[in-house]
Amino acid sequence: MEFTNYSLYLSRLIMTTSKSILHTLAYFDVFKHPLRVEEILAYLPIQEGEHSILLQLEDLIEKKQVFEHLQYYSLSNDKTYISDRIKFEKNADKAIPNAVKYGNLIRKFPFVKGVMISGSLSKHIMKDDDDIDFFIVSAKNRIWLCKTFLKLYKVFYLKNSYDFFCINYFISEANLHIKEQNTYTATELKTLIPLGCNHLHKELMHSNLWANTFLPNFISNREIKVAETIKKFALSTFFEKIFYGKFGLAFDFLLMNFNKLRNSVKYRKIKKEKDYQLRLRSTMEQIKVHADNQQINTMKALEERKKSLELRQTR
Repeated sequence: MEFTNYSLYLSRLIMTTSKSILHTLAYFDVFKHPLRVEEILAYLPIQEGEHSILLQLEDLIEKKQVFEHLQYYSLSNDKTYISDRIKFEKNADKAIPNAVKYGNLIRKFPFVKGVMISGSLSKHIMKDDDDIDFFIVSAKNRIWLCKTFLKLYKVFYLKNSYDFFCINYFISEANLHIKEQNTYTATELKTLIPLGCNHLHKELMHSNLWANTFLPNFISNREIKVAETIKKFALSTFFEKIFYGKFGLAFDFLLMNFNKLRNSVKYRKIKKEKDYQLRLRSTMEQIKVHADNQQINTMKALEERKKSLELRQTR
């Protein structure tokens, strides 16, 4: 099993079921997102069975460390969490057809090899102000051309609207390995829903086996049936021929450096921060535009909740 943080791996081996449940609920408490039993099992950081989880939940409820309502479990006794989640699930049901529509549209663009639904919708949640996030796999050495064509379409045809799709994460088929190894990244990775491109999805999971250490029980049961391959636009085929070979590689490299310069100006206030490269990654293998720093903010909030749980248990 691939895993770089050996001390964290050992700590998971000795983690109790009760503590694991609390940590799992703590992570989703950051998003005010209560869980059902089967979801607790899926997101648990240790291997465990559902029967054992149910027994531990009964004990935690009795100790008032966990609260249950309508078969949803949470660290909070705020019942609006449950009503909101039910509402957001209904929103997600309505959003799925649009996600398929625009996901299939993205698949037709030049140098797009695969498209997967990510973000909130991949967890079957859609808040009122959420957009549809896509994780996009590009052709080797054409990641910036891939993004540029999609960005041009979004700016000029969709008026740069986020209502239809958000294209802030690209990865090249040349290297599907994701550097960050934590609960946030593992959750985002494991919950991806491929639109066709099942072979790429399998390769992505195989290239990131480290995620199994964080979510050893997780089995994706969300599947959207679409054609495995899709016919490209005639213009897409034309542009793929134009930017073939060394010319395409040079142009992609030029676009990368232009975007690096653009980001350094646009985000100059955060350029000196140590997590700048994490938030705004610009390489020939990955593109990330996450200026809001959600990953680090989520992990910080999780650690705060864990400390709060430990303090509560020592009282």
